[in-house]
Amino acid sequence: MNLLPKSKEDFSQKEYWDTFFKKRGAKAFEWYGEYLELADNLHKYIKKQDNVLITGCGNSTLGRDLYNIGYESTVFTLLKLLTATLSDIMINQYLQ
Repeated sequence: MNLLPKSKEDFSQKEYWDTFFKKRGAKAFEWYGEYLELADNLHKYIKKQDNVLITGCGNSTLGRDLYNIGYESTVFTLLKLLTATLSDIMINQYLQ
């Protein structure tokens, strides 16, 4: 199942995101890698007392993973500014 866009323009299309999350379901999709793959580099630059704003995170669990290991200042934001880029289904799944 290929979820990656055919072109960069797909990122701005509501239909692409609706299809993406319908195919993917509730399972998180990490664009750059799972938390454990990124942890060494993240911990090098982000300290537990730092304020971290995570925007455009889709259904990634990275923010939750950071929070769960003690990055309690991590702020999760799901900004529904453009309907074309965020799916109501994805937001509801993430907030559960």
